[in-house]
Amino acid sequence: MSQAKESPARYARVKIEGSKHLVTIPVSYNKPEIPEAVQQKWQKLIDLTAEIIGVPGGLINRFTSENLEVVVASSSDENPYTNEAYDTLGIGMFCESVVGKKQPVIVENTEDSDFWRNNPHAEFGMKSYLGVPLEWQDGQLFGTLCVLDNKANPYSQTFVKLVNQFKELIETDLQNILLIEELKKRVSYQEIRLRDVHHRLKNQFNTLISYISLRLMDDADRPMDELLNDITHRIEVMVSLHDEVCRSTDLDVPALDTYIPMLCRAQIKGYSDIAPELVFSIEPLQLSMQNTVTLGLIVSELVSNSLKHAFSGVRDKKIEISLQRTDDGLISLTYRDNGHGLPDGFDPARVTSTGMTLIRGFTAQLNGTMTMKSGAGEPISFTFEL
Repeated sequence: MSQAKESPARYARVKIEGSKHLVTIPVSYNKPEIPEAVQQKWQKLIDLTAEIIGVPGGLINRFTSENLEVVVASSSDENPYTNEAYDTLGIGMFCESVVGKKQPVIVENTEDSDFWRNNPHAEFGMKSYLGVPLEWQDGQLFGTLCVLDNKANPYSQTFVKLVNQFKELIETDLQNILLIEELKKRVSYQEIRLRDVHHRLKNQFNTLISYISLRLMDDADRPMDELLNDITHRIEVMVSLHDEVCRSTDLDVPALDTYIPMLCRAQIKGYSDIAPELVFSIEPLQLSMQNTVTLGLIVSELVSNSLKHAFSGVRDKKIEISLQRTDDGLISLTYRDNGHGLPDGFDPARVTSTGMTLIRGFTAQLNGTMTMKSGAGEPISFTFEL
C-alpha cells in the first residue's frame, strides 16, 4: 500500500462479497482533517485493541472516493499495514464489504471461501478479519475499524462487543471534531462581525464629533447646560445602538421596531418635566448599521425639536412614530406630535438651524424626501429608497 491523494468526489465504488457488480457508496465530503492529538489517541486505542484480542493487525481506515487509507495501524511487528498506506478501491478488500453492506463483517477463515481466499491482500498472510463501519455524526461514512489475524479466528462475541465499544469511542471523537470545527467557524464569524461593528461605530462617532463641533459653532449663544444636554442626547443615539449590538448573540444590528423605541425612551429621560406618551407603529425591518444610525439620528432630531418647542402649555403630550415598508419597496416614516405645530409659511429648505440642516442632510444620505406642513397635529413625512 502507498500514500494516498485527496479526492473531492462524494461517491466511491467498492467490490463486496456476494455481488458481481461494483456497489456505489457515499463517502464523507468536505470534512475536517483528523487532529494529530486524536490520531495519537487512536494509535493507543488500536494498539490496545490488537493486544486484547491477540491479533497482529489492527487498523482505523478512512474511505475517499478512490482509496482506502490507513489512518492508524497497530504497531505490532507482525502487522503488514502501516500508517498512511492506501490501496485503490474496487478490488475486493475486506473493508469494502463492511462499507458496501453497511454492517460488521467477520471472516473466520479466508480458506473457507474462494472470494476471500483470493482477496487482493492474501499475500500479506491475513487469514481472518473482523471489521465495523465508522460514521460521522451526520451519517456520512468515515471508514472502518478492523482487526486481522494471520491464522483462522472465530472472534468471540466478547471481542465483537469490544470492537463495537471502541467504534463508539472513535465516532464520539469524530462528533467532537465536527463540533470543534463548527465552534471555530462561529468564533471566526463573530470576530469578523465584531470588527465590522466597531469599524462602523467608529465612523458614526466621527460623525458625532463633527455634529458637536457644528453645534458649538452654530449655537454659541445658547446656555452651556442646554447645549451639553443636547449633545448628550446625540451620544445616547450611538451608545444605545452599541449596547444593543453587544447584547445581541449574533452581533446583528437591531431591528427598527426595537431600536427606535429604545432610542426615543432614552432621549426623553433628560426631559422628565415633559415626558410625552410615545406611540409606535414600526415594522421589524433590519437595515445596515449605517442606515440604522442615520435613521435614528433623524428621529432623534425630531424628538428633540418636539421636546424643546412643541409642548409649551400642552397637558397630555404625545409623540407618534410610524415606520412601514410601502408596496413599492420604499420605507415610509411618519412623525407626529400633538404640540403647536409648525408656523404658517414654514419652509424647511430655507431654515438654516443646525437641527433642520442635519435632518435635510441625513435624509439625503438615505436617498429620501421630506414633507412638512404647517399647523397643529400635521405630520412630518419621509420616504426613503433603502
